[in-house]
Amino acid sequence: AAGPPSWRHTATASRSRNHSRPQQAEAQITNATPARRSPSRHWRWEHANSGERLQRRPSGELRAPSASPPPMAAQQACAVQSPVPSRRSGQREGHRSPCRGSASSASPPHARGSSGPLELYAVGRLLGRGAFGKVNVGVHRLSQELTALKVCERRRIADPDAKKSLMQEVTVLQRLNGHPNVVQLFEVIETDSNVLLVTELAAGGDLLRYVRHRRRLVEDNAQELFRQLLDGIRHMHSLNVVHRDIKLENLLLDNFGCLKIADLGVAVIVESPQQLLREQCGTPSYLAPEVLLDAGYEGPPVDVWGAGVCLYAMLMGRVPFKGEQLSDLKRSILKGRFQVAAHMSHNSVVLVQALLTLCPAERATVADALSHAWLEGVENKAMQLYEACPVLGTRWQGQPSSADSAVTEELLRRAAALGFPREDLEPGLREGQLNAATATFRLLFQQRAHQRAAESAKTACAGAAQG
Repeated sequence: AAGPPSWRHTATASRSRNHSRPQQAEAQITNATPARRSPSRHWRWEHANSGERLQRRPSGELRAPSASPPPMAAQQACAVQSPVPSRRSGQREGHRSPCRGSASSASPPHARGSSGPLELYAVGRLLGRGAFGKVNVGVHRLSQELTALKVCERRRIADPDAKKSLMQEVTVLQRLNGHPNVVQLFEVIETDSNVLLVTELAAGGDLLRYVRHRRRLVEDNAQELFRQLLDGIRHMHSLNVVHRDIKLENLLLDNFGCLKIADLGVAVIVESPQQLLREQCGTPSYLAPEVLLDAGYEGPPVDVWGAGVCLYAMLMGRVPFKGEQLSDLKRSILKGRFQVAAHMSHNSVVLVQALLTLCPAERATVADALSHAWLEGVENKAMQLYEACPVLGTRWQGQPSSADSAVTEELLRRAAALGFPREDLEPGLREGQLNAATATFRLLFQQRAHQRAAESAKTACAGAAQG
């Protein structure tokens, strides 16, 4: 495949399929006056347009990239007391905690010390490598929440195109922060040799592997995931962001079944939905026909087409358009003909056809898809799990509830007890800053959501056992 491999913000490096989640250690809050912490140097790069990437994979088969390690689907979190934990008794080689922080090449420079820009993070095992550097598991020391640390080496982003692509990804992620169906960017840390992006860790793997493991999804499961995908795309489009590479590999899952749109390396911010784009970027099997025609295209319909290919792949276990060569695949897409199976319901077939309409002006919109009969009564579980977002300064506010102010007050008190006074934290949140203080606040919120979800699942299991 041509072009750099995409970053995967997932815990996909373990060789073992059976991992348990130890109980997360919640940060202790004492009555003592905490030491005031100074926020890390936060992101100051200016907005730039995105770079381009075209992955040439002409085959229509639903295949995971061979270069990616197997998923660690059951791993959700692991409490870390030290960046170099001792090996457990009886632990075999190759079966290591993702939070392992030995003095290996998996740890970025300065990560193992107790001071410096990374003092609030314990660096764990390597998840993957990419064109700019590598991705490690990170543990936020104050909240014990897992994160993904994308380590971009400055020497690798010295090239103007590479720097432009990274700047655009950060700008877009910061713009989209707050929605539960888009991967979160918590903090950007700069050192002398690296730029580190601290992002949400979706430990359930990507949707491609999820579908391949099941061959295809039953409609109830596909409906739930597709509703989340559409809500995430609607949020992006409401902020004039076009993803341009919607595919199963860029849709991640957390341990509670919440879908996260990731890998925004070719995303672009448009002035209006009607703005014409001309870059041919994306993944061949998911490319919209108007992109292939090279006559300019509007962004939102391209994301809708990609979502349609994803829906077809979820229900059929393969992509709708195939070709042995890239030219064959292009002809297949431009014809717009695909087969459906008898197991697909009538409403699902109608929706897929509406999403994969050749003419972008006649193609269904995100709003059309959300109101379609196939999704009638389907709720977004991520909205319920993460509630209305209480994070000040985000551009998505969900459905506000009466408990929001109380949640925000609780998190502000906890952050203050950890060394980030309210008078310093609130302005940073309102301005959308990416620093240690705002990252701690938002990770505390994530921890609260995860604990509520775990308690709910435990209660449901107990009820099922009694029943």
